[in-house]
Amino acid sequence: QDQVWVPTLGVHYNINAYSRINLERSGNFRFPSADEMAWTQSGQHLKPQKGADYQLLYHFKRDHWEFQSQLYALYLQNEIIFLPFKQNVFFGYNTNLSQTRRIGLSGWLKYDASTWQWMLGVDAVNPRVAAGSERGKVIPFVSMWHVNGAVQYNVNLNWCVGLDVNLNGSRYAIGDMQNSAVKLPVQSQTNLSLEYKTKHWIVAGTINNVFDQRYSSYAVKESDGVVYYYPAPGFNGYVSLRYILPSTIM
Repeated sequence: QDQVWVPTLGVHYNINAYSRINLERSGNFRFPSADEMAWTQSGQHLKPQKGADYQLLYHFKRDHWEFQSQLYALYLQNEIIFLPFKQNVFFGYNTNLSQTRRIGLSGWLKYDASTWQWMLGVDAVNPRVAAGSERGKVIPFVSMWHVNGAVQYNVNLNWCVGLDVNLNGSRYAIGDMQNSAVKLPVQSQTNLSLEYKTKHWIVAGTINNVFDQRYSSYAVKESDGVVYYYPAPGFNGYVSLRYILPSTIM
């Protein structure tokens, strides 16, 4: 078979001049990549990943305020996942899960004025294996909730300062299909930014992980049950300098 149909069907309804509702069903399909096919157990052939995504979205925008909420359900068959395995030459292999599902609710609220801009977003999802021996287990390394917030203050036409905060819920390590190991704890990170711009130049500085939080950005449970943690960068920052060509300025 060298052809695949991935249909998308949606309905868009404007409630009034400020709000709308979207209802959509879209297909999901992807072939395994060359790297994924190379890293399999005993040369096992990977099946294409396919599924369907259902979304009910509400959007509102008026004056300085904007709000969006979304109820969604993603059903996948043959989801491609990496499983660590010490005895493998690649320290693991890719395989297919029979069925998975992610049912969630997300939303964000924004305020945009000439001086202040801020945003608050929340995402909650129930990611589960839906068939096979791991049925009902949480999909490894998928957080059940995420919260992020950001604020920016424009001091004047040249200077602006920003702050963003990210919170991630606890997660099981990659490879922990049985959900038997201790979860990675809740992670938080706060970042600061400062920008100065003129007609042609933009100088920006960013400080990441302001409070030097110690957490792991990645964790792997090996076939022997041992969990390996990979620490994320602590307090760090960078400075960038950009020049805008005159011909690109509108």
